[in-house]
Amino acid sequence: MGHHFYAGNPFWTQEGEPLDLQNITRTEAIDILRNELGIGYSITGDTITVGNPQQHLQNVMLHLQSASTSCLTSDYPLSWWKNDVCGYGGILILYGEELMTLNEFKLYTITKFNEGITTLYIGSIFEYE
Repeated sequence: MGHHFYAGNPFWTQEGEPLDLQNITRTEAIDILRNELGIGYSITGDTITVGNPQQHLQNVMLHLQSASTSCLTSDYPLSWWKNDVCGYGGILILYGEELMTLNEFKLYTITKFNEGITTLYIGSIFEYE
């Protein structure tokens, strides 16, 4: 495999597979995830609890309102969308067979929450070098 993502994607990486965490411990990585998940989510041990994911949707709407003016002045609106809205280049979540940005994952959990699924297990953690 030459690349994980095509070269025009802001989260493009060089060839190679994800590597097991080496620079930080699993606990430190989970702490980073805990901070990034934000309101409506909590982590205990290796388990994410989805408390009220609809709160995330309200934050997304507020963020879009505040960031929308920067899109109008951007030379690369698609990159603006991927970086500022979707969160490419940040935390990625593999859920089932779907690779999602953290923001996409949090929006997806609204569906799971509505289906009664409120607990998710954190599996392997990888980093790209």
